[in-house]
Amino acid sequence: MTPMWQLFCKTGAVARDLLASPEVAERWNRPSALAEFQVRGLSGHLARQILNADRFLDVPLSSDVPRMDLGEWFAKGSKGKSDEPLDSPSHRAIRERAEQDAEGGPARLAAKVDAALARLATRLPGEDPNRWVNVFGHHALTLDTFLLTRLTELVVHTDDLAFSVFAEPPVLPEEAVDVVIGALTGHAVRKHGRVAVLRALSRSERAPGTISAY
Repeated sequence: MTPMWQLFCKTGAVARDLLASPEVAERWNRPSALAEFQVRGLSGHLARQILNADRFLDVPLSSDVPRMDLGEWFAKGSKGKSDEPLDSPSHRAIRERAEQDAEGGPARLAAKVDAALARLATRLPGEDPNRWVNVFGHHALTLDTFLLTRLTELVVHTDDLAFSVFAEPPVLPEEAVDVVIGALTGHAVRKHGRVAVLRALSRSERAPGTISAY
């Protein structure tokens, strides 16, 4: 299996190319496919998955920060916000941070992503994949788990952004998409149960309304 850091950096490069595309620049101030997000905000949110990977590697980690595995992160961490209304403080803060990173326009945002990817490509090969990373100051994940969570966001939001600007879906690394599908399927099972996921995949006449992981 390809190391997680390589999957992350390769997928990040595809996202960067979309961020720098004429389609994104043309629709920068228009609504995106996601409620309450302009294209610029969605672009900032996509870019933040790379920028935060660069930022969080050096955040100090105290002994009282809870350690989580992937399942706990989906259930209690960032994805725990998925059931909150879009006007909740946490969702507003997500949009505000995305807008802040997008300030200056698409070219500046793409340049910031370029710089972060260059630093990560140099640094990540020498990092212990099992070291703990302080994520948002709320909890800690191992480096590989943290990169998987960012990879999931990259894959999902790259598709969101391409759809928002009427661009063809970018060709993402197949292994990266497979890893993300596996992670999302695992959470869908934890959230909806094995029978619901089984029926959704095999018996449309008995399938539940949704098995969305988010």
